[in-house]
Amino acid sequence: MAFRLTRTIRFAVTKSTTGLVGLPVDIHGRVNLIAMQHKILESVKVLPEEIGYRKAVEANANYRLQMATEITDELLLEKEIGHGAQLEEMILEAEDELELIQIFLDEKPWLETPDTEWQADVDEDIARDIKREDAANM
Repeated sequence: MAFRLTRTIRFAVTKSTTGLVGLPVDIHGRVNLIAMQHKILESVKVLPEEIGYRKAVEANANYRLQMATEITDELLLEKEIGHGAQLEEMILEAEDELELIQIFLDEKPWLETPDTEWQADVDEDIARDIKREDAANM
């Protein structure tokens, strides 16, 4: 009986390796990706709606969630989402994103005031470079 069960599982998994050292095949990759995208969408709600980071995270998670919900074939799903990423990599990225959301929450970078002196220095350098290029082209 154990042989039959092993055979069934072996045929259900479409790949035998990720080809990446230390990253095993996740036999429930699509389901786990969907779960991670739900976690991300729930976790990012602690950040203010107007910050760009939250908008980007929500857009990415919603796209991946939509694709994973609509496409049941894991290989096709990997191709559709693109970027050469495998489901296992996307799950790791999602775990990293959850950590980054917490860092954003702890650090609150949206509350920092811009460094106008630094920006003035950059603007001055750019203006100087433009003048130098104009003089060289004459």
